[in-house]
Amino acid sequence: MYGSVHAQTTNLLFDRKSDFGISAGLVGSGEVNMDFDPYVTKKNASFFIKGFYDSYMIPKLSTGLYIQIIPATVNLHDT
Repeated sequence: MYGSVHAQTTNLLFDRKSDFGISAGLVGSGEVNMDFDPYVTKKNASFFIKGFYDSYMIPKLSTGLYIQIIPATVNLHDT
């Protein structure tokens, strides 16, 4: 590479006041089985959405909110 590019921002890593992020995706299908119950159920593929917001009180210490939504069906049964 002949040259290089350098970008300087005024908002350094430890000077940030907050962070946020949003993501979405697909959760695959499969079987759900538990050690204490011989009943096996199948889960269909579905989407997910998750997001977070962090507010920094001091560098490396924050409070925040985290939300994750994954719709799933559950087959209930009597034991």
